[in-house]
Amino acid sequence: MAEQGHAGAQSYLASMYQMGLAVPKDLEKAFLLYSSAAQKGDVLAQSRLGRLFLGDQGVARDYAVAMEWLRKAADRNHAASQHHIAVMYDRGWGVAKDRQEALKWTQKAAIGGHFPAQYNLGLAYMRGDGIAADMRMAAKWFSEAATQGHDWSQFNIGYLYATGDGVEQDETKALEWLGKAAAQGHKDAAVRLEDLRNRRRWRARKAKVKNIARPDDFAVVIGNGNYKKYGKDIPNVVPAHADADAFEAWLIKSRGLRKGNIIFLKDATSAQIESVFGNERSHKGQLFNWTKPNISNIYVYYAGHGAPASDGSSAFLVPIDASASSIELTGYPLTTLYENLKKIPAKSITLVLESCFSGASQGGYVINRTSGILVTPKLPRAPRNITIISAGKADQVASWDQDDSHSLFTKYFLLGMGGEADKSPHGNGDGKVAYAELAKYLDGTMTYYARRYYGRDQNAQIVTTAQ
Repeated sequence: MAEQGHAGAQSYLASMYQMGLAVPKDLEKAFLLYSSAAQKGDVLAQSRLGRLFLGDQGVARDYAVAMEWLRKAADRNHAASQHHIAVMYDRGWGVAKDRQEALKWTQKAAIGGHFPAQYNLGLAYMRGDGIAADMRMAAKWFSEAATQGHDWSQFNIGYLYATGDGVEQDETKALEWLGKAAAQGHKDAAVRLEDLRNRRRWRARKAKVKNIARPDDFAVVIGNGNYKKYGKDIPNVVPAHADADAFEAWLIKSRGLRKGNIIFLKDATSAQIESVFGNERSHKGQLFNWTKPNISNIYVYYAGHGAPASDGSSAFLVPIDASASSIELTGYPLTTLYENLKKIPAKSITLVLESCFSGASQGGYVINRTSGILVTPKLPRAPRNITIISAGKADQVASWDQDDSHSLFTKYFLLGMGGEADKSPHGNGDGKVAYAELAKYLDGTMTYYARRYYGRDQNAQIVTTAQ
């Protein structure tokens, strides 16, 4: 039929020659057949011929001719041609750049069911690019393209279901769409999917944990996040408040502490920290006074900045009202914390530090300096009968999750202590989480994701001198 001049047959045969389907690949024959069929009004041939003149597959680029043929097909509601015209206006190929004209053709193509156009329209609504930002419309067009198997649209609609932007938050649908995108090899979707699954396991495990009452155990939980409110040139620690909330919930549900037995401070000042732990003159702060000698188990959690002395001789916790230019005067010395904890007559003390002491953080530098060189401070030795678990080595940076919802260390510490660290290949499955198992788990999760997300080393430190 192609030999008899049938336009549809010529167009079909041209596509076979173009792609080498059942016949040897021959672009010259494909071009001639498309040209013949296009002249006879075959809309697919007109579209394919227009694309060839965009410079595809050996045909000399001619934007004017490309536009002529694409426009013929587009005027007959051929969605792919409408999409390519939109691209030409967006990039200025043979025409003046015109975002509004590009959007007009993108909308036509999207309505016609062309998933690349639907994806582009979703992005435009999401970013407010040439059109009023509208997350509901973004979600609508991502959904349209996702149902046609477009991996980036599947990732985006999955993310929107996870966050509740433009759609009602639905974790099940988020997992479904992220899973579909990940199955196609979408790396960002795979990371987000794993993160969402971990959070679901975390919540499920916390819900199942029996609340064993420990009325004589006490804790201090500090989340120092909003440093900028004091305007002293110290960057915020975005996830610190959420980390502190999560740690408090873990203490109550997993360790059996009463809420009233937890000294909980968000954005603690220097005076508040001293009132809890004491100072260099007296160790008898609130925590000391609450402790029942040889009975109480004590937990201390600090999420916030740490900083080194200018010469690296010591390290400090950074109160919310500290000054970047005078950390050694306004910080709380780590040596004081260790010395005062050592004097508390508790049965056991566990200190968890979601902090680094290099002078840098994910949000920026903590101390004023003239270069980006990190300081490796000399940290004090762990006192007897105290277990110290910290987010990284002295010269490392404590990393945050990609969406800033939690710090990587706190997130995986709580998951690990919730039972994940006891599972293979990290643990022996005996129902208990040993520190050696936790260390392996953190290395396989926190350390891995710090390297994967940010290209940096972060190695949790577990030092125990408990008898």
